[in-house]
Parts: sequence; C-alpha cells; structure tokens
Amino acid sequence: MAIGTVADVLHEMLKSFDTHYSGFDGWPNNNAAILDRWANVADKLMSGVIPQSLTSVQARAAFIQTLQPLNYNVPFIPLMQAALTTYATVLASGMTGYVGVPPPLPAPIVLGAPIEYGAPVFTAMAIAWVTWAKTGTAIQGSAVINWN
Repeated sequence: MAIGTVADVLHEMLKSFDTHYSGFDGWPNNNAAILDRWANVADKLMSGVIPQSLTSVQARAAFIQTLQPLNYNVPFIPLMQAALTTYATVLASGMTGYVGVPPPLPAPIVLGAPIEYGAPVFTAMAIAWVTWAKTGTAIQGSAVINWN
C-alpha cells in the first residue's frame, strides 16, 4: 500500500462527482451519500499510507464528522481543508512505532467549484492532494521519513 496515485484519486473523484465521466456512479441522493463519496476519495488518497496506520477507520469517521455540515450554503474550501487535515491527523496518531506528523496546514484546495468545472478542477485537486499527503512525515528515533 501507499499514498494514492494521482490517477487513482482522480478516478475516485470523477466517478463520484463528474456527471460527464463515463464511469460516473450517478448523483448521490442525500447528504450522507455525498459525505461517503468524499470519504472514499480521502481513503483512496491516504488510507494506504506508509508507514502503516492502525487508525484509518477512525480517520474516515473523523473526516465524515468534520465534513458533516457540507451543503450548498457552507463554503466548501475551509470545510474540506479541515476534513482532510483531520483525516491526516487521526491517521498519523495510528503509526505504531513512529511519531506520525500530518502534512502541514492547510490542505490545498483548488479554487472553484469542482462540481461545476469537472475534470480539469478534479485533476488539479488530485495532483495537489497527493503532493500534500506526501509531505506528512513519520519519525522513528532519529530517522524521519516522508509518507509514501
């Protein structure tokens, strides 16, 4: 396992939210389904992190809880930044044998509404998120390794 590839994270975003994507899963029918799809993106991004974390299930739950207020009246960018940061922080806490340090704040969010702009915005987001996730570190003794 490892941090998700740009291609894998992008595919998860597109199949979840881009109505023009050939593999689109259909629009989620309620807020819980939307949150679940974003959590799938976060899982694709970070749940396979090396060093391994024993808290990926808890990280997903914390991500969903943080993203819970998501709707058309709540600004997407700060909420998603908080949710991604929460996911990474909980993930870091489960790196047994290491001191996990989540990526620096804030998680990069591409400006614009991804639902409106489709693949170009999702591509930029996937690149930014994978690059960001790889800046997390794990410390064991005097050794510092980047998440990968």
